[in-house]
This record gives sequence, structure tokens and C-alpha cells, in this order.
Amino acid sequence: MLLDFFLLGMLVGWLRGGRLRHLASLDLRWIPAILAAFGLQAAFSLAVRWGWTELLPYAPYLYPLTFVVLLAAVWMNREKVELLVMGAGVLANFLAIAANGGKMPVAREAVVRLGGPAALQRMEAGGDLFHQLADSSTRLAFLGDWMTLPPPYPRAVIFSIGDVLIGVGLFLLIQRAMLDGSQDRRPA
Repeated sequence: MLLDFFLLGMLVGWLRGGRLRHLASLDLRWIPAILAAFGLQAAFSLAVRWGWTELLPYAPYLYPLTFVVLLAAVWMNREKVELLVMGAGVLANFLAIAANGGKMPVAREAVVRLGGPAALQRMEAGGDLFHQLADSSTRLAFLGDWMTLPPPYPRAVIFSIGDVLIGVGLFLLIQRAMLDGSQDRRPA
């Protein structure tokens, strides 16, 4: 879903007269830490998919840790309001994950709506590294993944309030970066 907000942000920024090259001059601190957090999540998921199941017990510790790194990066860039919006989303997701044993709770209805019975069976069997089905014992379920974008949206997705805030912040950050100074460079 973040990729969708990123691409939409670039398209809208371009349509508004912004320049893609301005993204390269975006002044953010802790970029390596941000990339490392996302990279660690992706690498961990791939490793488990490739059969390194001995890593599974570490997922409930690793996943929340990546959010702590992201929150630290937001703090280091707190002068940018767009990063504060993203930070609110990261914090919401972190709270849902930390309150539920290191996994993001996902609404059963959302899983069935988008993935059908097979997806529900995978989730019930614990087949997701970073997510678990929400139930009556789930804490902060309203911060979990419960919203859906079903077809005809190109990629069916389940998402949370935190994901929306992160996406909106990313969209706004891209707008600011692409349009920063572009009005001064336009021909009269």
C-alpha cells in the first residue's frame, strides 16, 4: 500500500508541475535506519519463505523493533509535519503490534472478504509471519488491519488506520519535495 501512495504522490506532484529530481534533494535524517528497518522486515519474510523456519520464533521481537527504529527516525525528522503524520501511523501500528505479542491483528472478515477460505485457513494455522487473526482477546483491535480495498482495485489489500496515516504522510512529503521551489523555475 505504501508503494501505491508513493506512486500516486509522484503522479500528482508531476501533474501539479513538480519535478521528480527534487525528490533527490529531500533533506531527511536517518535514511539508512529507515531503509534498514524495511529491509530487515523484507529479508526476514523472504528467509522464512525460503524455508529458514528457525527464524520464526524471533519474528515477535524483530517486527516491533523495526517500528522502534522507524519511530526514532521520525523523531529525528520531527520538524517536517509530513513525518509527524507518518509517525502517528507508525506509532498506531506499533501499539497494535506490541499489544498483541509482536504481530499485527487482522480482522477475520477482511481476510475472508479478500482471500476467501484458503487465506483464512493459512491465517488460522499461523501461516503469516507478522500478522495474526483478531479475536475476543485482541487488544487495540481498532488499530489493527481491518479495512480493505477489494477488486477492482489492482491489488487487493487489508490495511489499518496507521497504514493510512503513513501513506498520507508519504504522499504529502512527496508533494512538498517535488514542488519545493518549482514555482520559481517555471517560465513566465
